[in-house]
Amino acid sequence: MLDSVGLLLRWLAAQDSPELVVISCAKAPAISTPPGAINAILTGCIAQESDGVAAQILAVGARQVSIHTCGIHKDAETKKASIWKNATPGLVTDFHPTRKRLFRQGKTISLPHVPLPRRAVLGFKITSPIDFHADDQERTAQAIEALSISDPDQVFSAPKGVQLDANGCTLCGVCVKACKNDALQIQTDTNNGRERVEKLVLSQRLCRGCHSCIDLCPVGALEATQPQTWRTLQDPEAQLLFQSETRKCKNCGARIKSIDRELCALCVHRQENPFQSVPLDSVRKLLRARE
Repeated sequence: MLDSVGLLLRWLAAQDSPELVVISCAKAPAISTPPGAINAILTGCIAQESDGVAAQILAVGARQVSIHTCGIHKDAETKKASIWKNATPGLVTDFHPTRKRLFRQGKTISLPHVPLPRRAVLGFKITSPIDFHADDQERTAQAIEALSISDPDQVFSAPKGVQLDANGCTLCGVCVKACKNDALQIQTDTNNGRERVEKLVLSQRLCRGCHSCIDLCPVGALEATQPQTWRTLQDPEAQLLFQSETRKCKNCGARIKSIDRELCALCVHRQENPFQSVPLDSVRKLLRARE
């Protein structure tokens, strides 16, 4: 489900590149905007909005963004406005109302009551570099790419997420099931049906730093090494955390961790002792030897 900013982005993307989008605090004084401009009234103060909102609006086609504050949280509003301006120099400015009487005015939209775009009603595709259904962090990452923001880590607050390291992983898959954002996966590469490489990989773009994988790992293999950065989020390659190579036993098909052997420990014992029955305790020991 789209949040209020996602609804606004979808509506803006369906328009013909508005010249100006004014972002207004909910309690800011009423204003008149010139024709072709859009006044987007937030549900609260701009001080409560994310660092990437203005960049997201520019990425969907707005040519310029202006900020109309309420002045209630002056210091926080000034700080947020500074972040928006520094991220896209020259494209974000303070709003200065005109004293001229305007016979024609731009549109005003109050979030979250954003109308459904006509294109969406008619079933036409709305093209945009921003995924409206994504969360704010992903939309900001997409806006950074679309606008080619050179050094986002110097402008925006650090994104949610951590970089991980894995030692002693057993590839049990508990961390994969624990992650609500599908940031972890176990990938399997098979060669000729016998040799197999299993890899635990992390999609840093999807991690939100909830630490569920670390907390629920039964062997304590995962560790957070450092916070995530916007720069690392731009890397499309998944991070390899751990891998293990196994081979099928030529006789029984059981997985062997050592790819230098053709037979598992149990089949080796049976081959060396073809007329000897194997006691249950010995079978258990031999099965443990496969590990």
